[in-house]
Amino acid sequence: MRIENQLAGIIYNLANAALDSLNFLVTLPKKKSCLKTILVFRTGNFGDTVCAIPAYRALRRHFPDARLLLLTSRDRVFNQRQPLTSLIGSSIFKEIIYYEPGDLGSISGIGKLLRCIRSQRVDLMVYLGQYDVPFWRLLRDMFFFSIAGCGKLAGFKLSKHRVFRIAQRYYRKFDCETERLLKILFSLGVAEKEPGFDFTVDKADKELIDNLWPPQGLIDNRPVIGISPGSAYPLKRWPQDSFLSLAKELLSKYNVFIILLASEEYKTTCRLISDSLGRDCLNLCAKTNFAQTAEVIKRCDLVVSCDSGPAHLAASIGVPVIIISSAWDYPNCWAPYGKNHIIIRHDLDCQVCLKPECPTKECIRGIAVEEVIAACKEKLPLN
Repeated sequence: MRIENQLAGIIYNLANAALDSLNFLVTLPKKKSCLKTILVFRTGNFGDTVCAIPAYRALRRHFPDARLLLLTSRDRVFNQRQPLTSLIGSSIFKEIIYYEPGDLGSISGIGKLLRCIRSQRVDLMVYLGQYDVPFWRLLRDMFFFSIAGCGKLAGFKLSKHRVFRIAQRYYRKFDCETERLLKILFSLGVAEKEPGFDFTVDKADKELIDNLWPPQGLIDNRPVIGISPGSAYPLKRWPQDSFLSLAKELLSKYNVFIILLASEEYKTTCRLISDSLGRDCLNLCAKTNFAQTAEVIKRCDLVVSCDSGPAHLAASIGVPVIIISSAWDYPNCWAPYGKNHIIIRHDLDCQVCLKPECPTKECIRGIAVEEVIAACKEKLPLN
């Protein structure tokens, strides 16, 4: 298996050497000494954006005088729940350029996006693609941004492939997404000693949470646990009944107070838990935006979540997190930044399938409530 891992490493080296060579060829005639406009490409959901914030802030600090632009897809930005700036702030990017992925299936749609990027006169394009962008898509996107007139291209690196998956799982170290994105910036001279998330919650959002928060007498000397039962992908979701049992057990054993955090999609699950716990639970499902969610999490002693945005948000704020994880991917790739978390994962024979769907979801369904309770006990501030 060690030899297989070495062969997998050779594939990474050859692929990235080819990408570097092609990048040199397509950008050589267009290099510019002055970086006035920098375009950053990043797509994804809530958690993807949280992971990328330190990279955004690092670029802003390293290029303080540059005009920073973000290119992202509109229909994947948190399901259009709130403006992207409510999470990343409005001071990093001069402009956010949205495109519709469906439009890129036509020549006219591709042409429209090309003209839009060309009009920005981009000196440097920083590619912060997802962890699992395959080699062929890296090639496609490199040529696209080259044709779009971007002067210099950075970030086109193969970070994950499917060859010898089990060997890679046991012998290859994968950086968490935040660390991976920051390493992409090293080639630009951007180095961060400590990633900065720096979430800012304004007075109005804090006051809204103050008004929603339970009376002090109800939570005096009780640990507050945030529970987020959702995830963007079905294969990452722990069963609804398991979350209900977990909440009841935590209340019974440790006299905790439960805060439920989720999007509109999980109203049924959150209502089921809330109705079962009564006054010992505050159901904030679909009631808070991103900044308000951050404020709620700041007030929690612990967050329990599937692999989802709230888990990354909690870790970035410094709140301990218990993550109930499926085994579909390589370990650590989508772990939150930092060390103040526990990931519960069952590695079965079918682990690292890298499939978007699973009919059984046995790896995550098999995680017992007792395992999660034990992890919570380890992180809870118990007297």
